[in-house]
Amino acid sequence: MTSIAPARAPAPSPWLHRLAVRSRGAEAWLLTDSVAAIGFAAGVAGAVSHADNLAATAPWLALALAAGL
Repeated sequence: MTSIAPARAPAPSPWLHRLAVRSRGAEAWLLTDSVAAIGFAAGVAGAVSHADNLAATAPWLALALAAGL
């Protein structure tokens, strides 16, 4: 009786494995860098908005403090 063994997949190439690991690292770096850039832009926008609001309310705050409230 003849047995036919299933074909085994060839072993992965070490070169392809290194390339895949490097590309995953680059994708992670790009994603992290993009998230950091978005966070920085949001922080700057928030700081500008806060400074604008503070400039608008500063005279009223000064009047309230002068009035002793």
